[in-house]
Amino acid sequence: MLDTLLFVSKGEIPQEITQVIKSAGFLNIQRVTNGSEARRMLGAQPFSMVIINAPLEDEFGSDLSLFALDNNITNVILLVKSDIREAVESKLESNGVLVLPKPVSLLLLMKSLSIFRAMNERFENLLKKNRKLEDKIEELKLVDRAKCALIIHEHMSEEDAHKHIEKTAMNQRRTRKEIAKAVLDIYE
Repeated sequence: MLDTLLFVSKGEIPQEITQVIKSAGFLNIQRVTNGSEARRMLGAQPFSMVIINAPLEDEFGSDLSLFALDNNITNVILLVKSDIREAVESKLESNGVLVLPKPVSLLLLMKSLSIFRAMNERFENLLKKNRKLEDKIEELKLVDRAKCALIIHEHMSEEDAHKHIEKTAMNQRRTRKEIAKAVLDIYE
């Protein structure tokens, strides 16, 4: 997911911008020409970055930028004419949309993409840690339910039920979660 970028523009992507995007590490670039196509793409697959070159064929692009933020774990850069940048930025900045003036400075674009890429990597690492913690919590819940089942049905103490699950897992070379599920299958 870290290398996918959606470029939304009614015109082609200028070669120098493509080079900047690729040098920032976004190797998978997909381009669409309007907001409705972009919404379909955003619903079909994850993108780590969306660049919108406003205005589009069917809308300006500010609503699309908010849609992208609400429906994806992504970063959004909105390119607008320099004379309206401040007005657009005041409406979108608090939502996390980076508004850059056109013609865009390649150095500014490169720096922005690099920062977003680094933020994405940190965010991905946090998501992985969160998933691990959620799995651990799920395992603890299952083991606790299994211990309760053993306490009720086998008249074990909590300590004995805990030791039983641990020992069975070790002897059968299975996880505590698997043993807890097996115990619950028997008693629930």
